[in-house]
Amino acid sequence: MTPDDVDEVISAEIPDLADRDLYETVTTSMLHGPCGPNFPNASCWDAEKQVCKQGYWPLKPWCPTTTMIPNSYPQYRCRNNGRTFTKRFGGQELTFDNRSVVPHSPFLSCRYNCHINVETCSGINAIKYIFKYVYKGRDRVSIEITSQQERQAVDEIEIHLDARWVSPYEAMWRISRFSLHQEVPNIYRLQVHLPDQETIVFRGDDLIQDIIANRKDTMLTSYFKLNAHQNQEVRNLARSMVYQEIPSKFSWNKKVHVWNLRRQAAAASPHTKGAIGRMYFVGINQGEKFYLRLLLTTVKGATSFEALRTYNGVVHPTFQACCIARGLLEHDGEWAQCLEEASVIKTGYQLRKLFVVILTFGNPTDPLKLWDDYKVHICDDLRHRIVQEGWDIPDLTDEKVYDYGLYLLEKMVIEAGSTMEKVKLPKSVGRWAEYEGQGRIFLEQIQLRQAIPEGEPETLVGQLNIQQLDAFNKVYTSAVESHGQTFFLDGPAGTGKTFLYKTLCSKLRSEGHYVICVASSGIASLLLPGGRTSHSRFSIPLKIHETSTCSISKQSHLAQLIRQTKLIVWDEVPMQHRFCAEAFNRTCQDICSKPDQLFGGITVVFGGNFRQILPVIPHGEPEQIIAACLKRSPLWPQMHKLRLTENMRLQGDPEAAEFANFLLQVGEGVSIQEGHDGPVEFNPNMHVSSRAELIDRVYPNLSTAGQQFSDEFLQERTILAGRNDDVLLLNNKILDKFPGEKKGLLQCRQGQHRNWCR
Repeated sequence: MTPDDVDEVISAEIPDLADRDLYETVTTSMLHGPCGPNFPNASCWDAEKQVCKQGYWPLKPWCPTTTMIPNSYPQYRCRNNGRTFTKRFGGQELTFDNRSVVPHSPFLSCRYNCHINVETCSGINAIKYIFKYVYKGRDRVSIEITSQQERQAVDEIEIHLDARWVSPYEAMWRISRFSLHQEVPNIYRLQVHLPDQETIVFRGDDLIQDIIANRKDTMLTSYFKLNAHQNQEVRNLARSMVYQEIPSKFSWNKKVHVWNLRRQAAAASPHTKGAIGRMYFVGINQGEKFYLRLLLTTVKGATSFEALRTYNGVVHPTFQACCIARGLLEHDGEWAQCLEEASVIKTGYQLRKLFVVILTFGNPTDPLKLWDDYKVHICDDLRHRIVQEGWDIPDLTDEKVYDYGLYLLEKMVIEAGSTMEKVKLPKSVGRWAEYEGQGRIFLEQIQLRQAIPEGEPETLVGQLNIQQLDAFNKVYTSAVESHGQTFFLDGPAGTGKTFLYKTLCSKLRSEGHYVICVASSGIASLLLPGGRTSHSRFSIPLKIHETSTCSISKQSHLAQLIRQTKLIVWDEVPMQHRFCAEAFNRTCQDICSKPDQLFGGITVVFGGNFRQILPVIPHGEPEQIIAACLKRSPLWPQMHKLRLTENMRLQGDPEAAEFANFLLQVGEGVSIQEGHDGPVEFNPNMHVSSRAELIDRVYPNLSTAGQQFSDEFLQERTILAGRNDDVLLLNNKILDKFPGEKKGLLQCRQGQHRNWCR
């Protein structure tokens, strides 16, 4: 939990008077006191120690930000912002400030308009204190039973008895020996097992010969013998029932492991019920055992496992085949129809997932035939995938594509908890695991390398100016020779930082090296070849602190790429909290097993402009924002500083160059006098007196009849505004100036309308 998390929920300050309801609730219900030496009768006052028991005297110190204290309450934000409240008490006027406010939740205070103290509990000790009754166990008492005459001095250690507390009602029920629970009728759990696969219990020192010789019948094997009983009456009764109906007329003798006819069963009517039999559950993915159970629910009078597999005089090789012959199973036509319909609308990946579900849960009778019939659809995306991955596979035939499909199916079958042997499909024979081991992240680097036109690196290097070339040589040498230096490239907008990044990437990648490009924002990352945001590429935590690390496994493909990377480019880093760079530094040191080298010995180039936006700290003071900058990081003194000053973007445009120099002076504080806090004066040519003048200067001659506006004319012009209502107003005024008749276009939407919530 961070201070920002606490500030979102809890406040210990007098609210703004603009929020009238909250202000009245806090000032009437959430102010502590008065207490102190002048109020000795206050309930919270400790006269001996001369302190407030609740900690409000001596007065709490001012605290500009919330501070977390381990295993204790936080020191809540209590700013000296001048907010006070005066009320009459005991005939005198008393003034309260933020130091007397009880911590509260603004939401709860507004909702219930009463005193509700809300505190933050963080740390394992606080949690255990709150939930101590969860850990203490059931109620216990210490008791001693003595007569009045025997009462002597109490020795608590000697007479202590740990006892369970029993209420009078429960005690009376147990003393009367009333039943605590009852099951009617009795339920038999019937065993189901394949031939010679029953459970056998034996002692560890028993001989294997004795174990086999003393093996006893199970409920199932005894049921087979019951159907072949010598007594015709018993035999006929048993053969009239399926396995799970046997307990209704027979009881199980656990000592001799036989089914005995119930005494009342012979004389009872057919509707008389005894016990209930229930076979143990067997899932369809257990194969033959499932089909054995299915036969036991329908076949009567079986005298052996072989008799169960016999139908119409034919002994079938498996229980599944016998179920099919008896019509107890539907054939694979249902699964074939399912795959046929799915192949029309589903992708290859979705078909593979569906096929695995059918194999593991549907248990088809002939999985290999289903595979042969639909492997074209199941693998229809794999040829393109192999080509896109860039795998070097000579003579990519259909059989190799289908073999890759079997490899992918095997992975999914294993994830589902089964094997290819169980689902009756062959395994792949290709070395697909080696190809996949390269990883998509390496493929991206290979594709970036292949996309570099021949001769581009030399062309880009030849276009560098003196400062850019000097920076290029230093970074390139460090990367190629593995010096592991860290650089910071500083330069205002337009000095060619991005061009230098592209040149470095093109040169190193063309030589077969790996380069990772990231930026602080998505827009900035689009300007880099193969760029991504730093949070996305390096898995930087969103809630970051000074000891954070990136979520990168040391065995992952990304970790392998980082270890093999020659250069990392990180643009617009001044906009990010310094903890991001520090977290990545710790991660690289761990991944590369080089804790003493900056970024694990990888050459890193940070870039940006400290004259622009600094890290955003919600509700942060200026000193907090500065403390979050990279310049306040312990990494900063170890970086080699590179500087670009020549603006390449504005060459040949003196007016724009003059404005750029003005902005640069403002950013560096050159044009502002020391101690000057007033507004910066603009050149008169840089401002207009009205919106109409602004529109006419940016979009001249809009209302001229017959004026044709080219795409370039509109693309080169834009007006930035800080508020949406200003944008809407300017847009409307500009549209009104365009010649011609205004037309409105209607949108046609299909389907139901959405109910939007405001």
